[in-house]
Amino acid sequence: MSLASPFFANGTKPLEIGGLRCADRAFKVMTIPETLKGFKCYPIHRGDNKKPGKGITVNLSAPAEVYLAVMDRGDPQLGEGWEKTAMKMDWMGDHVPFADHIYKKVVLAGALKVPEHKGSAGKKRKSYGVPNLLIVPPTIQVTALTANVQQKKKQPNIIFILADDLGWADTTLYGHTKLYQTPNIERLAKRGITFTRAYANSPLCSPTRASILTGQIPLRHGSTRPEHHLKTVRMAPTFKAKTPPGEKAINVTTATRLDTRLPTLGKLLKSAGYTTGHFGKWHLGHKPYSPLEHGFDVDIPNHPGPGPAGSYVAPWRFKNIKANSPKEHIEDRMAEEAIAWMKSVKDKGPFFMNYWQFSVHGPWNAKQELVDKYQKIIKPGDRQRSAIYAAMIESMDDAIGSLLDAVDEAGIADETVIIFVSDNGGNMYSKLDGVFPTDNHPLRGGKASMCEGGIRVPCVVAWPGLTREETRSDEIVQTSDFYPTILNQLRIKMPSNHKVDGVDISPALAGGKLTRKGIVTYFPDSAMVPDWVPPAISLHSGDWKLLRLFHQGENGAHSYDLYNLREDIGEKNNLADEYPEKVKEMDRILEDVIQDTKGLVPVPNPNFDPAQYRPEQIGKPTAEFMKKHWKVSQGKKAVQTK
Repeated sequence: MSLASPFFANGTKPLEIGGLRCADRAFKVMTIPETLKGFKCYPIHRGDNKKPGKGITVNLSAPAEVYLAVMDRGDPQLGEGWEKTAMKMDWMGDHVPFADHIYKKVVLAGALKVPEHKGSAGKKRKSYGVPNLLIVPPTIQVTALTANVQQKKKQPNIIFILADDLGWADTTLYGHTKLYQTPNIERLAKRGITFTRAYANSPLCSPTRASILTGQIPLRHGSTRPEHHLKTVRMAPTFKAKTPPGEKAINVTTATRLDTRLPTLGKLLKSAGYTTGHFGKWHLGHKPYSPLEHGFDVDIPNHPGPGPAGSYVAPWRFKNIKANSPKEHIEDRMAEEAIAWMKSVKDKGPFFMNYWQFSVHGPWNAKQELVDKYQKIIKPGDRQRSAIYAAMIESMDDAIGSLLDAVDEAGIADETVIIFVSDNGGNMYSKLDGVFPTDNHPLRGGKASMCEGGIRVPCVVAWPGLTREETRSDEIVQTSDFYPTILNQLRIKMPSNHKVDGVDISPALAGGKLTRKGIVTYFPDSAMVPDWVPPAISLHSGDWKLLRLFHQGENGAHSYDLYNLREDIGEKNNLADEYPEKVKEMDRILEDVIQDTKGLVPVPNPNFDPAQYRPEQIGKPTAEFMKKHWKVSQGKKAVQTK
């Protein structure tokens, strides 16, 4: 927070009203009532009859009732929401009035704009520069305060690092791994805030990626499965053509391209003067749906696939880049390309770097020296036992370290926002040398499952001037929240005719609370991995998580799973029967979201045959699924076939 401005008093601190008088060097002494003791007051330059004041933007940590004490004799034009009031307190002394007018406004957590306004001195009366005061309750934290100066202010750079398939327990952030080493993610965490309850918008990658770029949940934007590398072009979801009679619901197929008509982050930031670059995985469509059509000036390696082309370690099969050296690792190369681009554009204005890592998606291979290192560390009985996967995580973390080093060396750390998050939970169904790649314990399930292990992800944000160093937050955030947060913080107007589901999480970034009903996750499919569930939509609200399983009850009705995650993070105890009113309350919110999005959701299967229904298979992977989708490694590599 910086108040160093000619429009504010006391340098970098608010005026803490604890007595009867409050003064600023630039303005005359004011008499302040004793009833204001303990409040925080922020002087605002009132302006005069010739030139308006600049106003301020205040970021509040929680909903509050704030007041503006206006020190002039005319009514300023403050706009909507400001109510002239006596403030319920006798603030008007008999001999020296405190203020000519008092205005009240009830505001939610987040940005409050106090508009510019003129003084009202006439031609015959001198206009004194007495500052008006914005009065904030002492219990409310002011997390950012800036003057709305008219001259153009340099915008911060944005670096968005998105890991692929990195689970909540796959870093050292949360204390649930004995094997993996992520010192550079820890280094980033020391610069900002770590979220303990961050969620991807989907348990699979492409839907989450579309949500980051649009601010919309998959139910609204239509991408619900990662099929965007396939040749089939489908711009909107449809119902599946064939549904087996043993399934109760007709599932929804996914859109297979991110529509270029959408106002994606790349487009909006580019229009606002940002230089934009995308590096790494995309998986939202071939040309003409590549990053180059979504607002990015460059796209390296311009690859539409779900993972690196053939291998992490050269030789690889990328069409547009060749290895600079034998056995070059793709994450080393992507970091090198991103850093070179950053150095070339950093002095030309703000930049937006989308560094979406290939790691740690299949195919499974790594630097041999790192594999050898972790093979010596793994102990019998450890939950996480893949040396290849551990080596892949270290290379991912090294690339992040290279980026941090480059930002520091360029001297732009104080003006660069860095966001790190994963697109879904860790993979717990592929087989890699006889074991799963990872283990998301204490969470249940993993990638492709609506259980916590499939959607809860690591998340760190370092935002100079907004986040505080080495802080943590238990607030619920979701990847679609970054869209409105970035736009609002950069003062970029939200696009019209584009409904956004994410919320501005600036109060949480500053260490405060969020006011939201909850977050919605939608996965209208059945990927028959361990802990899979039928087509579902979920709501996280406070400590509670509700899963609506579409048409899995009797006679086509929905069925429900309800968990208290504070008491049962492993989702072992379904409380739906014990708390029917909680189920109804949360389900109403889900239904409101479905109606608002007008999204396509599963419907009852008219050809359902109870004799062919196998409820005992729910949550268990089928041999057919594993055989169809995966090859089991016999050596040090395993290859994902889809």
